[in-house]
Amino acid sequence: MRTYIDRTPEQGLACWPGDIAFDHQELSWETVRVGSVTMSLHTGTHIDAPRHLIEDIAGVDGIPDDVLCGRVTIVDGRGRAELGADLFQNIKTPRVLIRTDAWLDNTQFPMTFPLLTLDAAHLLTRLGIVLLGVDVPSVDSVDSKDLPRHHILMNAGITLCEGLDFSTANIGACVADLMIVPFVIKGADAAPVRAWLEDIS
Repeated sequence: MRTYIDRTPEQGLACWPGDIAFDHQELSWETVRVGSVTMSLHTGTHIDAPRHLIEDIAGVDGIPDDVLCGRVTIVDGRGRAELGADLFQNIKTPRVLIRTDAWLDNTQFPMTFPLLTLDAAHLLTRLGIVLLGVDVPSVDSVDSKDLPRHHILMNAGITLCEGLDFSTANIGACVADLMIVPFVIKGADAAPVRAWLEDIS
């Protein structure tokens, strides 16, 4: 059974302040409809490619499938003001998702949300994980200019998946099989994704 954990782009979905909001339009051509979409590639649930931080480096088309799919540990960070290293002491999988439930209203962009401590970010690099997913818009704060957590994690080769949505998932801390399927655009700095869990234990 699949448990979907992505925040699907739709009209009214809140986006990063100043970014391009999602807009879906349909035109009628005689007997058919032809749709168009305008949005930031960081809309809803999305992955960041290395190109998000560094020019002339891999886009989303360079992220291997085996990074995005496989065994994952879901860490329960609900109720925490910050996400410290103690949350990650027993990680046994190469992928980690963090549930905070800090973004439950898709129409309102959260201006504050729990962040990884820098110690926790460094610990994740030492654990050798390949993917980190969060259910908030970013691993860094909204007003951050230097994006320290992005740099710590992505410089260690960790792919980031931001904007997950656990609101319909009746799970806490657990292990599962993760599938993330991006909309791949060659050379793009990010891509919206479909994401789900299977075989939850």
